[in-house]
Amino acid sequence: MKERNTSDRLKEIMAKNGLRQIDILNKAIPFCKKYNVKLGRNDLSQYISGKVEPSQKKLTVLAEALEVNEAWLMGYDVPMETEIKRQNNKSRIYFGLTLLELFRYYKIHINNNINFKTFCDLIGIEESRMLDFINYKTSPNREEINRIYNLYNMDSEEKLFDGELYEELIEKNNGSWGIQMIKNSMPEEDYINENNLSLIITSLLPDKIKLDSNSLENTNKNKIILKQLLLDNNLITSGKEINKEDISNIKTFLEDNIDYINNKLNDEERNKITLNHPSSKISGMEKEKLIELKNE
Repeated sequence: MKERNTSDRLKEIMAKNGLRQIDILNKAIPFCKKYNVKLGRNDLSQYISGKVEPSQKKLTVLAEALEVNEAWLMGYDVPMETEIKRQNNKSRIYFGLTLLELFRYYKIHINNNINFKTFCDLIGIEESRMLDFINYKTSPNREEINRIYNLYNMDSEEKLFDGELYEELIEKNNGSWGIQMIKNSMPEEDYINENNLSLIITSLLPDKIKLDSNSLENTNKNKIILKQLLLDNNLITSGKEINKEDISNIKTFLEDNIDYINNKLNDEERNKITLNHPSSKISGMEKEKLIELKNE
């Protein structure tokens, strides 16, 4: 169903991302060349004011330049992000997490005295750039990928982006920083529950179940809702590590009930939850730990 129009969508994304018309026109330049389309300031002004609707080709240019779903830009009630962008975001997060664990690997197994700046110098990438990777702000270029790839001597660059190397490093590092801090901040039973949930989310959760990557608070509340659903359906037991049989049952349940689970992950259910658990602060704690190491 078409609920809005292109004018509304352009105003929305400009406000959300702090974009000016000139910013959009600059983003559109490579796509104008790609599709052999001319897009000028007057065109864009008319689209934003609602006086004129863009042609199909210009709509495509704008959608690709702004990294949004073309149907969303037309005003239809569909997700704003394209599947490509969602995959890119996922890859960026895995890359940042992998880089952090790669630093820990060097500190634990190779040189306990190494600090973050020295690690950056070893790779040959500016410290500020590396911090942007770890905070998921940007993605590496080809030269940066090669530098990191050569440092660890991995057999595939894909491992940097698909979570495979991240899982390998966590195992070698005896758990991530987040897991280590959770272990130290809660009773064993609570840790087991959180560890179970982390395993389910990182290894078993289908891509079609959305925990809400745009909001840390909503993500954490959705995790709590998901855990309660699994408890209610006797798929996990509080204080008990999940085993292979549990994993198989959980995977089947998740894959068979995607719509049901997504319907439960709503504002009404989230509003019932007050976050006061240490696990809701993992991201900030990890950054604090990184700052400590950086200053060593």
